[in-house]
Amino acid sequence: MDQEFTLTQALELAVETERLGQRFYERAAERFSDSPALIQLFRALAQDEAAHERSFQGLLESLPADRRAATRYERHQFLRAMAVSEFFRGPNFRDLDSIRTAADALDRAIQLEKDTMVYYQGLKEALGGGRAIDLLIAAEMGHIERLSEARAALTG
Repeated sequence: MDQEFTLTQALELAVETERLGQRFYERAAERFSDSPALIQLFRALAQDEAAHERSFQGLLESLPADRRAATRYERHQFLRAMAVSEFFRGPNFRDLDSIRTAADALDRAIQLEKDTMVYYQGLKEALGGGRAIDLLIAAEMGHIERLSEARAALTG
């Protein structure tokens, strides 16, 4: 990331993250087609990610022209959020091939949801808050809860 990272780019990255999440969950549902509970969970999460993508796209489109450039503080917030997020460094939504078991898929999904939530928190700070971003962060927290419950059910 360079110093010219803008709010527009930050929101575009959020849109792409949700798009990748949707594909990840769709592929996971196909891969674990022997488990009706996982199919239902992953398909529901894929639909949620598609809705989140539309929400971030709406935020992007409604961003006033005078807010499209990020301040130095905002760039710092984005870069800090990205630095602590494994999503931007480690295995991510594109890497489903390394997942062997349902537990692996759930663990990866939980971590990815946590990582995106960290990034969205930085984005929230840069945008100065707002109901839309709060709802998206809450939805990510809900995903973590649902995935964690499914993971716990696997271990009995």
